[in-house]
Amino acid sequence: MREEGVVCAVAAGLARVKLNAAGCARCGSCGVCSEKGREAEIEAVALPETQPGDRVIVEIPGPGPATSAVILLLFPLILFFAGLLLGEWLRARGSVALESWFSFLLGLALMAAAYLVAGAYDRRLRRAPDMQPRIVEILAVGEAPPAAGQ
Repeated sequence: MREEGVVCAVAAGLARVKLNAAGCARCGSCGVCSEKGREAEIEAVALPETQPGDRVIVEIPGPGPATSAVILLLFPLILFFAGLLLGEWLRARGSVALESWFSFLLGLALMAAAYLVAGAYDRRLRRAPDMQPRIVEILAVGEAPPAAGQ
């Protein structure tokens, strides 16, 4: 995903970029960047010539909306139903005396495990160097930097 923004500050190869909230309305892939039209500020890997006030294009890598939906919705749902079926299968075998609510708890446990795996995957992606937002193009040099907190 590529977004346009203005550089607020540059330090140690990283730039703080205030993103244009208008792009978020058409994006739909994250929803984290803005809340109801507010601009978001992110840290991105800067180009060597990046200066505060530059209007830039920031590339924000990450899984697409379809991949995210599978990881956060479909995978946990599949594991929930797998837990229900496994619990009922164990109950029907009669090898272990189980109550009917055991299937439900097993489904919830497997669903919780799916969310733990998704959280670990997210943390790994956030730390990966190739998944960090980065400035890929400078559109205009030296515009007035946006005021902090606006």
